[in-house]
Amino acid sequence: MLRDVSSIKTVALAGTGTIGAAWAAKLTNRGLNVIAFDKDPCSKDRLFKAVETAELKMNSLIAVAPENKGMLVFTDSLEEALEKADYVQENAPDVLSLKIDLIERISRLAPPDVVIASSSSNLKPTDIQKNALYPERVLIGHPFNPVYICPLVEIVCGEKTSAEAYDIAYAFYSSIGMKPLRVQKEVEGYIANRLQEAMWREILYLVRDGVATPKDIDSAIIYSFGIRLAFMGTCLTFHLSAGEGGMDSYLHGPFGATIKDPLSYLIGPDLTEDLIEKMISGVGEMTEGKAVAELAEIRDDCMIAIINALSGVNYAAGKLLNEEKAVLTQKGLIKE
Repeated sequence: MLRDVSSIKTVALAGTGTIGAAWAAKLTNRGLNVIAFDKDPCSKDRLFKAVETAELKMNSLIAVAPENKGMLVFTDSLEEALEKADYVQENAPDVLSLKIDLIERISRLAPPDVVIASSSSNLKPTDIQKNALYPERVLIGHPFNPVYICPLVEIVCGEKTSAEAYDIAYAFYSSIGMKPLRVQKEVEGYIANRLQEAMWREILYLVRDGVATPKDIDSAIIYSFGIRLAFMGTCLTFHLSAGEGGMDSYLHGPFGATIKDPLSYLIGPDLTEDLIEKMISGVGEMTEGKAVAELAEIRDDCMIAIINALSGVNYAAGKLLNEEKAVLTQKGLIKE
C-alpha cells in the first residue's frame, strides 16, 4: 500500500533545472517541505534565486503567509534527498537511458511506499519504469512551464503503474491547486505537447513557403483564437461554431466535408539552414532586443493578468484559482 495523499508532507525533487526549480517554488508555496537534489552543488544558488523570483509572481495570484510556506533544502546527495520523501518528482533531461538509470536509482533509495513521478515531456512511462524496484508506483507527472503558474499536469501511466499510484498522484496534484489530466493511452508527447508540435510544424511550413513571417504567425494567434484558448478549447469552440446543431452538424455538414482538403501540411518539414535562419531572424525581430529573462517576466505577468481576469467571471483557470483560494482560506493559510 502506498502512502495516502494526506501523509505527503515532504517532496523530494531529483533535478533542479528550470522545471525542478519551478516545482520547488510551487510546492513550498503550498506548505510542503522540499528536499531538492542536484549532483552539481553550484546549482544551489540558482535554485534559491529562481524560487525567490517565482514567489513574487505567485503572490500576484495567492499571497501565502511566509510562516505557512514549506522549507526548501538543497543537497547533492540523492540518498539524502530521498530518505524522508513522501512523494518524488524527478526532473532530469528527457534522455531515455538517463531516465531509466535515474528512476532505478530513485526506486532503490526512496521508501518503497511512495509514488515516483517523472516530469518527462515526451517519454513513455513503460520505458522508464522497466528497471525500477516496485515499478507499479512509477508514472509521468508532466507539468507546463512555468509550473508555478500553469495549473495543468498530465498524468501518464505505464503498463505496470497501479491504479492506486494514479489515484494518489491525481489527489496530490489537485491538493496543490493544479489541474491533473489523465492521458488515457500511453503515447509519446502526451496530449498538450502533441497539439503544440502539430501547430509548430505547420508554422515552419508557412515560414518556409513564404506564406508568413514568425511575427505574422504569432499575430494571427494572439489576436484571434489565442485569446479564446485561455478559457475555451478547440473542441468546444467548433461545437459552438455550428450553431444549435453543435458538433454533430459541424462534422456532418460542410465543415466536416473539408477535413481532407489541403488546409494543413501536418508532416514536419526538413530543417534546412534557410528555414532555420528565417525562424531565427524572424523571432529576433519580434523580441525587439529584449533578453530572454525580460520576455519571461512579461509572459508571467500576462498569464497572471489573464488568470486574475478569468477569476472575476469564475471560469476556466480563474475558477480553479477561486476554488484554491477558498480551500486555502478554510485552512487558514490566507485571509479574506
